[in-house]
Amino acid sequence: MIPHEKALVKRLVDEPFAIFGINTDPADVYREKRTSFGVNWPSIHDGGVTKGPIVRRWGVTGFPSIYLLDHLGRIRFKGLADKDLDAAIEQLLAEERGDLPSPATNDLLDASLVPAQAGAAARTNPKVGRLKALGGKASDGGL
Repeated sequence: MIPHEKALVKRLVDEPFAIFGINTDPADVYREKRTSFGVNWPSIHDGGVTKGPIVRRWGVTGFPSIYLLDHLGRIRFKGLADKDLDAAIEQLLAEERGDLPSPATNDLLDASLVPAQAGAAARTNPKVGRLKALGGKASDGGL
């Protein structure tokens, strides 16, 4: 995942796009991997256990977990991969630009909406890649 994430940060530098990582490895392993893999986006340590406070709060049950937020900070997709994830990122960027309508928050409360959107997005534009969070410019972050 990391090579693709690095490519996204570089390619989407002028888009309202950001990756934010939360790591559960022991602190020394986290620091070593962050350096050796060249992670160049914000990444924090969640206590070195898979049941840290952030993991518990977000209900993470597997690793890696990917949450995709829209330009309003709403979780829109969770657990997407490959072409579905690529298309969902492109869809949210189009919504932010105003090229596509953004659903009302009340419409998002229907749990069946998220999988339906993921499938539709994947069929319409499988262009982008992986994301941990959306909401700023890729160049905003650092280690």
